[in-house]
Amino acid sequence: MSDTHTSSQDFTGESLDEASIRGKELARASRRNDVWRAEIQSRIESVALKELRRFLIKNEKAVEAFRNEIHNWSRVNHPNILPFLGVVRDTISNDPRYIISPWQSNGGLLKFVTRENPSTLVRLRLLVGASKGLTYLHEEGMAHGYLTTSHILVSDDLDALICDFGAIGADEEIFADKSSRWLAPEALKSDMSQVGCELADEQASDVYSFGMVMYACLSGRRPFSELRGKKITLWVLQGGKPLRDFKGWKENWCTDEMWELIVRCWSTNPKERPSMKEVHKELETIERREMTS
Repeated sequence: MSDTHTSSQDFTGESLDEASIRGKELARASRRNDVWRAEIQSRIESVALKELRRFLIKNEKAVEAFRNEIHNWSRVNHPNILPFLGVVRDTISNDPRYIISPWQSNGGLLKFVTRENPSTLVRLRLLVGASKGLTYLHEEGMAHGYLTTSHILVSDDLDALICDFGAIGADEEIFADKSSRWLAPEALKSDMSQVGCELADEQASDVYSFGMVMYACLSGRRPFSELRGKKITLWVLQGGKPLRDFKGWKENWCTDEMWELIVRCWSTNPKERPSMKEVHKELETIERREMTS
């Protein structure tokens, strides 16, 4: 299991009241969270405020997961992890209502590459950074649990920032908005947050998901973009993988060396996948070769 904690008091960072919010607008909504772009008194730059959806505030498992996310996020510090700045507390209950992080105007990785069409070198830079951040999480005894390109933000300096991790204890029924296009086969078969699941298993599942992230970043396509819903789940459980030569593909979008690394991350047997540290080292080698070519 990844590290868990139930106390919302055990964190470092700002602890503000709701009166400190100068203004906010909804930026993103999911089944679990709302994310607002906001201004707060203590900072010049815009921030992101992540909030548990209001209909979930009476759900003990949902609240526990939110508290765990605060604890786990606040205890990590890495250039490729989205910084945790603190919390805004509810006016009535005084419990944390929002998690504060720096606003990232470039958005998620796939949206960035499809909008900006950056060079191969920039894409590799982002993947090297993301792999470094995920390696750090693994070495800290954690797993992300649901890595997608939406959970890797792109900073103004073109650094990859991993976010949305650490919500251990989530009820799968409540948070069933996970897309199977990013998940490993074993993660589709069971709830990997449950007791009895080893950390190594969760981290191996992260590696599989990172393979999907690499595919999406380089190709500019979501994995299995031609499939929808349960068809994706069935295809993945049957051992299906994204194709290298998809319709409209550019022959040079992915070198043989890069494709081999991606495919190894997708190994059906989790024990045959490389570690994130190994993935990071190989990506650094590929990046250096691209820089000198």
